[in-house]
Amino acid sequence: MMKCSKCNSEKIEAIDQFPSANYAEMGEYVVTYKCRECGFEFMQTYTAEEPMFEEERLR
Repeated sequence: MMKCSKCNSEKIEAIDQFPSANYAEMGEYVVTYKCRECGFEFMQTYTAEEPMFEEERLR
């Protein structure tokens, strides 16, 4: 389970997703997450083959 990098809470949600600068070449995209505990926002880069964490796949 992914955790907030500021307060270590597991209560985070994906709020945005967009192709990265390397999307055409590498298939990378960026997901912005926001912590529901402290409000901290952070980004994570994924390739098209890597799944997002469980809650997002179930939506």
